[in-house]
Amino acid sequence: MSHPTTTTTTPPIAIIGAGPCGLTLARLLERTRVPYVAFERDASLSLSPSANGNHNNKGGTLDIHAGTGQAALDADRPEIDRRQLRGLLLDSVPAGRVRWGKALRAVGRADSAGVVLRFADGSSETGFRLIVGADGAWSKVRPLLTSAKPHHSGKTSIKGRLTPSNPQYAAARELAGAGTATAMGAGRLLVVQQMGDRTYRIYAGFEERKEKEKEKEGTAGSLLAKIDFAADAEASRAALLDLFADWAPHLRAFIEAAEGPWRVWPLYTFSPEVFSSKADGDADGDGNGDEKKTWTRAPGVALLGDAAHLGLPNGEGVNIAMVDALRLFECLSAELGFRREHEDEDENGEPRSGPKRAILDARADAAAVERAIVAYETPMRERAREHVEDGIATNDMIYHSPLELARG
Repeated sequence: MSHPTTTTTTPPIAIIGAGPCGLTLARLLERTRVPYVAFERDASLSLSPSANGNHNNKGGTLDIHAGTGQAALDADRPEIDRRQLRGLLLDSVPAGRVRWGKALRAVGRADSAGVVLRFADGSSETGFRLIVGADGAWSKVRPLLTSAKPHHSGKTSIKGRLTPSNPQYAAARELAGAGTATAMGAGRLLVVQQMGDRTYRIYAGFEERKEKEKEKEGTAGSLLAKIDFAADAEASRAALLDLFADWAPHLRAFIEAAEGPWRVWPLYTFSPEVFSSKADGDADGDGNGDEKKTWTRAPGVALLGDAAHLGLPNGEGVNIAMVDALRLFECLSAELGFRREHEDEDENGEPRSGPKRAILDARADAAAVERAIVAYETPMRERAREHVEDGIATNDMIYHSPLELARG
């Protein structure tokens, strides 16, 4: 269980975002007794509002892979609900380390205070030696390092759900069991996925570019422009059923029975060129420079997960985000001599002699922190490019392949 922690001084490390990657870093820092604080926009774990106002609706079931997510988690948890993963990680850090209801509005620099964090509630925080942006796709920390922004891929997913009392629940259980069933191709996608609470999440995905092509032909309009999915559940259902009109009846039945409110999930991604070796001023190699794709170093600032490399869904997003946290921690440890709790003992279980190293308590540490960030960021950008490229290729395959059914 978590126990409250209070501090009288500003901790040296600020983590923006208490999602899986931010909490993975917090967990690692906690095990080495390094002071930190995490700022999270949600009011609490149980109140995580989505864009349309409904709660507990962030993400689905996650595959935590060996060698990446499991290595960062230091546990064998191959499949877990996103909310369960978040709760598991929260249980490993003291409650006082996470400040809830702190939505970051902007990040700036002050001559005397370094980086200033300005929150939506009007408060501000300064004095940190390291600020880690783990604040997702629309990161407020990212502009310190790059002006690059994700772009809409043309693909959108609409989410509904099936509860155990739903007449279509048995069919979902037969089709997907405790896992996931996916029907894909011809520009559309239907996913039935069991969640940790035994409900099923229904995802109906489509390529909006294809819808715009139909609009030019006079056969359809832009679905998202015509329908308010958050407010009009039945009109939304009718529009989706029209979109999937030529699909098999047993698959359309999941849309017919899905419970609202629907949630719209536009799929955004970075371009791979943002992370190329030429991205420091000239991403496309034309010699003119590309301001939108330029990366710079901001002393004492690093990015993790979607804040650094938002890509399209490919089953690796949370894994690469958690690896980011692990690799940053390892780079900091190499430069600053962090020791995990068990490393304070020798091979016989006796306390090691000599004083423990003071953590980030001197100006001299600033250079070490910067070396650690550079050591982390160089391979991270290569992982990021591969992740983004794979997401684009995976989704092209999903949406452009002949219609087929897959189970997992």
